Amino acid sequence: MKGMVYSLPGVREVNVRYEDRSLDITFDDTQTSPQEIIKRIGQEMGLSLEAAENHGASKEGNVAETCPM
Repeated sequence: MKGMVYSLPGVREVNVRYEDRSLDITFDDTQTSPQEIIKRIGQEMGLSLEAAENHGASKEGNVAETCPM
């Protein structure tokens, strides 16, 4: 999973939080979006996932800091 997320354009860092069953992803939002990341994770898992509004991603400048799953 981590390697697949790293393969997306603009992804800079991926931290897996197993105890929370979540990911923290640092990425350049000019190259990808939370929706694209969630879609690709869903495809990898064989699921249809959708992004929820205000899912907790924070943004600083042009870089979205996290994308919890």
